[in-house]
Amino acid sequence: MMVSYEVAFDSGFDWVKGGKLPGIRGGLNSTGCSGGNKADGLDCFSSRLMWRKSGTGEVYAYIPTPNNLCSEKSITCNSDFGVSVQRGTFGFVSGEWVRVTQLVQLNDPPNVANGYIALYFNDILVVSQQDLQIRASNSVAANGFYFSTFFGGT
Repeated sequence: MMVSYEVAFDSGFDWVKGGKLPGIRGGLNSTGCSGGNKADGLDCFSSRLMWRKSGTGEVYAYIPTPNNLCSEKSITCNSDFGVSVQRGTFGFVSGEWVRVTQLVQLNDPPNVANGYIALYFNDILVVSQQDLQIRASNSVAANGFYFSTFFGGT
């Protein structure tokens, strides 16, 4: 599944600790896989964008973390929240419009870590993370646009 949109932050925007932008979700549980709810791949997943201090960007995903995923250099895991994917490979600038395009390719079969998440920032590939287990069941499909934004975060 792919989603693309344009976003801008006001000139002089105060990034503070960070915040989240929309992305892709999957599974029957439309409210899970966010807000600290663990992702086991059996009922949902989510893959959204996040900004940190100074506008530093990342893909922020609620996905399973098998096969030492958290030990990879490009991954930052938080036991209380989601998985940061390739933090700092792009950044938002206040006062500037950008186009973000996110692609999530589900792993198939569900028990094999061959999924993929990509992000294009102004049509330039800035995140390319392979060998992911995004789901653990065939019942979890990429089936929605997760339109949830907020300001703040850890």
